[in-house]
Amino acid sequence: MWMVLSAQDVLRALNGQELAVLKSPQPNSQATSDALLEEMIGDVLATIREAVANNRANTLGPDGTIPRSLRREALALLRMDLITRFDIRCAETDPRPAAAKAATAKLADIAAGKWQIMDAEQQSIDAPPSQSPEMIAPDPAYDLNPRGIYNQ
Repeated sequence: MWMVLSAQDVLRALNGQELAVLKSPQPNSQATSDALLEEMIGDVLATIREAVANNRANTLGPDGTIPRSLRREALALLRMDLITRFDIRCAETDPRPAAAKAATAKLADIAAGKWQIMDAEQQSIDAPPSQSPEMIAPDPAYDLNPRGIYNQ
């Protein structure tokens, strides 16, 4: 299932310090916080769609959407973009940088074909049906009759 990542989704994922920084007026910038947030969402959306498109086994959803299964990765990348853009100090134990690093690694795996994004209609990855083993030998394979195929 593909979804639109909204500004509300991002705002719910931010902590108080990040929200305050995002909502405060930025020096030397005419952009509003809403415009900045939309720009950041667009950048992450393009990054995710590019990773999905690089794996030929995947099918892209409608424009402006990301796979629902990558929502957490998108939010991790957006939070890290905000942290680095505004030089927000993270505590040593803050999980956000590690989450962004894991998200980047997962997108690289998706692009390399190690992960396949499934559509809502797909229940599993397309795979050929399994076959039961067959015996390829004359019937009967071992004949007690000396005129058999193996006893000539």
